[in-house]
Amino acid sequence: MKKILFLKLKILAKLILKKYRPLVIAITGSVGKTSAKEAIYTVLKSSGRVRRSRGNYNNEIGVPLTIIGSLSGGRSLIGWLAVFLRAFSLLVRHDKEYPEIQAENSLEIAKFYHQTCLKSYIDLTGFCLDNIIQNV
Repeated sequence: MKKILFLKLKILAKLILKKYRPLVIAITGSVGKTSAKEAIYTVLKSSGRVRRSRGNYNNEIGVPLTIIGSLSGGRSLIGWLAVFLRAFSLLVRHDKEYPEIQAENSLEIAKFYHQTCLKSYIDLTGFCLDNIIQNV
């Protein structure tokens, strides 16, 4: 059941990314990812609609939840129903408040976004910045 939930969330999240096409900044490395994510968010939040991953949501369930803009449903059926309703509402109607930029921290997130809309990739391991411009 858990795997089915993850799969459905992942599919919905990818559809949401294709619809809204936010600029995504993924930060990876062994040290300083959260601090870098917070710094980037702080700098960019005054320039438009920006979202960052919440807390430690940098795993296979957290990535889709961040894209959807929801917290985990936990062990609550109603909580998960609310997550799925939010995802469907993002797909059915156009949310003018959906973020234009998303700052994320983890390799898992970078892999998830790579095929959809990853625009900037910051690797803190080698202290380098690679711009990946990909027409999606």
